[in-house]
Amino acid sequence: MDTVGTVLPGSREHLARFCSELSKLNESLQGEAVLVSMSPGELTLKVMSVTSRGHVALEGTFGRYVLGEHARYWQSVAFGFEFENTQLAEAVRVSRSLLTEDRP
Repeated sequence: MDTVGTVLPGSREHLARFCSELSKLNESLQGEAVLVSMSPGELTLKVMSVTSRGHVALEGTFGRYVLGEHARYWQSVAFGFEFENTQLAEAVRVSRSLLTEDRP
């Protein structure tokens, strides 16, 4: 099984909701699936339908504070792009595998 990362116990419900939304998006090609980090502003991920013809896109942000020698600095990345809707099935599979992998 491919491993993407560890799911923290408190975030399991959020990931389950995202997985469900992603599965519905994969089936209908309408709506969106959103995953937001428990820590405000650190992660936002949205997979969404962008046309009535089944085109989908991903947009998000990732950021965190980094401590410098004399101050702390907010570093972040924002991204967005369209992708083939046939890739949604793999995204559903990977998100479900995160929910079912053994806990340490």
